Amino acid sequence: MLGVSIEVNKDMKKLIAIIILGMMVSAFPLAVEADDQQIINATFNPAATVAIVCNQTTWTPSCALGGTEATDTAWGNLSNTGNVNVIVNVSATNTENWLLGSAPAHNVTAFNMTGFAAINLATSSQTWCAELEAPNNGGQAWEHFGLNVDMPTTSSTGENQHTALTFTAEVL
Repeated sequence: MLGVSIEVNKDMKKLIAIIILGMMVSAFPLAVEADDQQIINATFNPAATVAIVCNQTTWTPSCALGGTEATDTAWGNLSNTGNVNVIVNVSATNTENWLLGSAPAHNVTAFNMTGFAAINLATSSQTWCAELEAPNNGGQAWEHFGLNVDMPTTSSTGENQHTALTFTAEVL
């Protein structure tokens, strides 16, 4: 038998080790963190419906300057027709020539609301009902109210004046 002797130096050993390692890596891939991810976007809808309905849309009081006129305290009815309890706020607008105030004066009318709470109406929103229950919650889902106006003591106009009463509901 013929003996063959091959002398391998250090550099050759390194090269052979690198070649063998390269072959192993291609045959057995290393476990490396990958930039592979899946994202699920979720939108949660609480299915909250905020809705109120008023059974009155117009009131036309007729009284002289300095006079007062009022509805019955159960004249109007505000109902929660949504499915969540709500806070009910109320505001009113100044008329064309008169301001809203807490007491009548020249070109100032006092417009009041009764019912859950008696309040002087103002242009800024204020809480009238702290909790109006939803019909599906088993409580009272409505509130009666009445209106009262104290006409100005004097006025710079004899024309009809108009105001708008606005109810707004927000989730409790």
